[in-house]
Amino acid sequence: MTYGFIKAKETVYAGKHFRSRIEARWAVVFTTLAVTWRYEPQHYDFGRKRPWLDDEYEFREYVQEALYENTYDDRSDVIRGAYQDRYERHMYLPDFYLPEFQHWVEIKGKTPTYDERSKATHLTWQTKQPITIIWGNIPGPNDKWGEATDIINGEMNIIALFAIECGVKAVEKAFTTARQFRFMEHP
Repeated sequence: MTYGFIKAKETVYAGKHFRSRIEARWAVVFTTLAVTWRYEPQHYDFGRKRPWLDDEYEFREYVQEALYENTYDDRSDVIRGAYQDRYERHMYLPDFYLPEFQHWVEIKGKTPTYDERSKATHLTWQTKQPITIIWGNIPGPNDKWGEATDIINGEMNIIALFAIECGVKAVEKAFTTARQFRFMEHP
């Protein structure tokens, strides 16, 4: 996975293989606060991405348009791609689930896209539980908490819930611990 031009650095922490260093740092925050967390607990299937392609007329039109737009490509590759598009699933693997808060947490390197927010919204509809999307680095001492977060279908983002449940000083300590944590390098 890449964030912008920088490739995410896969990291191991607490026996789990994280797709990025920032996800592992958030696991350190949760652990420091003694919050139970589950990393990538399960995939969710929200159905086909393009259900309108079930209609044969719509699909034939879609194939013709793809062939017209890709005249320099191999015809069989274009048709194969159209069939892949027809049956592509809308899948989502959320980063964290915090069972005691009944709250999902999605970690991003940068501001989430419309598609990323859409998947998170679908998750909250399916599970009836809120999700906080957090992007960027762990907040520093001069950062405003929650500035780089979105809460979807919930009253408060997870950082605010931590402050209420664990206390502001504990959250500050958890942030500092996570920012300073040195992960073991692995091959």
